[in-house]
Amino acid sequence: ADNAAPTVPSNLVGSASSSSQINLSWGASSDLNLAGYRIYRDGSAISTTSGLTFSNTGLSQSNTYNYWVTAYDSYGNESNRATVSVRTNASSSSSSSSSSKKKKKSSSKYKISNSISSVPWGGVITQSGKKFTKNGSVALYFSKPGGGYYSPKIVRTDAKGNFSLSARIYKPRGTYKWYAVNLATGKKTGTKSYKVR
Repeated sequence: ADNAAPTVPSNLVGSASSSSQINLSWGASSDLNLAGYRIYRDGSAISTTSGLTFSNTGLSQSNTYNYWVTAYDSYGNESNRATVSVRTNASSSSSSSSSSKKKKKSSSKYKISNSISSVPWGGVITQSGKKFTKNGSVALYFSKPGGGYYSPKIVRTDAKGNFSLSARIYKPRGTYKWYAVNLATGKKTGTKSYKVR
């Protein structure tokens, strides 16, 4: 039996994307039998997830919510909690909300790019982004060999809203895609592709 609790989720970040939605992101816990993460709001458990992000909708405007995130394993052990307090935005008028809906349909202002379009097996590629929320969090989704995407990797942006991530690639030959989600707004970019040769 496993009597050791998982480590506390790291770097818990919360941000309001509207007057009724808050997005959370955190770093992975370590435990051999990790089963998932439990999200609490104002002391009550509201959800569980196996991923590293959570969106809480249906909230009240201009209200502060206190969140905890814990990790739990398949033996029922639960970690200590990571905590964050987030305030929802004030409600906008119907005219501005309709214009924001139009903006969502238009192409994203966020820019992502690859340092090279083709990388040899074992080579290094740098993936970058610009014009994201300053000093914010971005979730990066990378495609798997054979289809689907890995769990997101969370990166922080700098004071200009930029990020850069370098990785050594050990995937089979083929074409792979990736995209980014700005966690402060919930908006995602288009996909970028690169080849492993």
